Amino acid sequence: MQMFKNLIAENPAFSKEVIAILGANSAQINGRFFCFTHKQSYGRIADILLCLADRIFKQQEFDLPLSRKDLAELCGMSQETVVRMLKKFDEEGLIQIKGKYFRIVDYDRLKTISEKG
Repeated sequence: MQMFKNLIAENPAFSKEVIAILGANSAQINGRFFCFTHKQSYGRIADILLCLADRIFKQQEFDLPLSRKDLAELCGMSQETVVRMLKKFDEEGLIQIKGKYFRIVDYDRLKTISEKG
């Protein structure tokens, strides 16, 4: 720990990078907390899909290595609710789902749902 403290004290570039990483992590945690406490179910699932696309896979098409149960736990909802909502998003043309393959079709509408939660 002392070595880390010395590195922070003696290397401003390293310190800046550490602070940036901690700030980004803090903002992401606060965003997730806000999502769980203030958004309704459609906003939550839209938020998770956008987070997966933007932050995890960095593309709008991805194979999700999570089960529907895992996805439900991430959203703080029941598995049945998540499955029903994903089906509705698919029917409305917001996303396409084939098994574990997800494709965000209408990013802007999904973002609006996430923001208005």
